[in-house]
Amino acid sequence: MLSAEPALLQAVTEAVRKVLDLQESACNVEYDADFVPQTSGDVYVSVSPEGFRVGPRHDSSGGIYDVVMGCRVSVYLRSRNTPRDQRRSLYLDQVIGVNTRLDKIVKAVDWQRSVIVRANAILAASEPTALGLMPGTPLRITSVDSKPRPIVGEVYGASTQSAAGADTYVGLTRGITFGGARRMELKT
Repeated sequence: MLSAEPALLQAVTEAVRKVLDLQESACNVEYDADFVPQTSGDVYVSVSPEGFRVGPRHDSSGGIYDVVMGCRVSVYLRSRNTPRDQRRSLYLDQVIGVNTRLDKIVKAVDWQRSVIVRANAILAASEPTALGLMPGTPLRITSVDSKPRPIVGEVYGASTQSAAGADTYVGLTRGITFGGARRMELKT
């Protein structure tokens, strides 16, 4: 029943790579939305599991497993080394860059049945007899970070302070959570 989660994560990752024209090294499934490979480039997108909740039919029926699942997509933009007094324009540029990418991700994932169809194809390849995700319940936005968060150097494996003692601001991140993908299965 829970085996649909990796297929869903892979399908979302493929959709994001396609819409943003990213290589595998720039967009991948991560165990945690706050994990970024130290060797990643200027743009990195992580897709991570958002967890499960029990669906409405599970509570009312003793014969059906019903789970609802989702994922989180986070965009990370690195910045150039910029003095603190010149960061306002850098911040604005990065907010525009992050939000532009998130807009494209929303259009590729939110209410897109093609993502569920792809996840079911991936699941069928590994479990031919398994019931897939329900095509009538595609992923949809459940939340967006209220504001972008600054990234400090330790995210990329650097120290948290430079030699002069200043903070090591290295970029900006913002994420979107999608939920609502549903899978039902008969209890045997």
